[in-house]
Amino acid sequence: MLARDPGAIGPERNSEDWARPRLTAIGSCPICRACDSRIFFHSPDLLHGVPGEFIYRRCSSCRTVFQDPRVVAEDIPLCYPGTYYTHATCDMGGGSGGDQHISGRRFGWLRNRLREAIVGGMRQPRSGSWGFGAGRVLACMRGFRERAFFGLLDELIPRQAGAARALDVGCGAGRLMVALGRVGWTVEGLELDPVAAEVARRTSGGRVTLGDLFTADIPDAAFDLVVLSHVFEHLTDPCAALRRIAGLLTLSGTAVLIYPNPDGLGARLFRRRWAGWDPPRHLVIPPSQALAVAARRNGLRPLKVRTASRSFGGFSWRVGSDSPLLPSSVPAGWSGKLLQAISSGRFLKKASALGRCLGIDGGEEIVVVLAKGGR
Repeated sequence: MLARDPGAIGPERNSEDWARPRLTAIGSCPICRACDSRIFFHSPDLLHGVPGEFIYRRCSSCRTVFQDPRVVAEDIPLCYPGTYYTHATCDMGGGSGGDQHISGRRFGWLRNRLREAIVGGMRQPRSGSWGFGAGRVLACMRGFRERAFFGLLDELIPRQAGAARALDVGCGAGRLMVALGRVGWTVEGLELDPVAAEVARRTSGGRVTLGDLFTADIPDAAFDLVVLSHVFEHLTDPCAALRRIAGLLTLSGTAVLIYPNPDGLGARLFRRRWAGWDPPRHLVIPPSQALAVAARRNGLRPLKVRTASRSFGGFSWRVGSDSPLLPSSVPAGWSGKLLQAISSGRFLKKASALGRCLGIDGGEEIVVVLAKGGR
């Protein structure tokens, strides 16, 4: 986390209260600029205990949920303690090599053969071999594709062999950089936090630029993939960010945005205690339709929009304390077991899958794929 000098606080703040972030009214929706909104909920920081009460409004025009009054830009570092997850280095997955095998696991040899068949079916010229044919069939199913590429989200899988550049914006400790490098991307990172950036350099072995999306020294039109995984909701000016993302892409490149779904099952079940709101760190959370409209207005064309349920399983809602509701803290009895069950990743994934069959796309995260070409 960025260091802050208590002596630099303005006269409007008491020295004893320097850790409380200042707030400023913004008055209009950051996505569509409409001025008509209503208070959606207010909440303290239920995860890290940052002092203050934070108000979120919902735009009456595009239904974006946004913080207003919002933490001032200079005080945003106060919202991220040293224990924030971007510093974590566990379960990094062991380097960035693209051909790691799992032969040590049970039936590992079979898993490797299937993986190679699926990858070959996606990337290699046509062949008459049985393995190629089976790989082509299995590669038609998203679940098999994701398993073949070590569980990476399907939208982040490179479809062709060969060098292609990817930029992980807000890379944190480099977890996603490692995964992208493992499947073949030449990956770089961009990170505002110097501590997390240094961890990312060590764990990924890739280049990590220190800075933000607007001022960092990164080249235009240089990346075949720009990914913001649970970063977009932290940005103070999302429309300017979309324009900058468009400038970073090559003509055939794509951007992938992954962020909490304000209309998902978890948001409806747990309301203001849903982990996806994460006050005060999350500033703007638009529904998929609002994001698609904003993308078109800022130089990007939506190619695909869907939902997924990967990031909130096990801690989908929070109690009024400085720690997440983990299974060990759920009270005993049938009600506690029920709460534990419906906040699990398995339940949310199955429930969202059932919803899709019924025409309800209610996953915990929105996944948006964008290309250049908005009006």
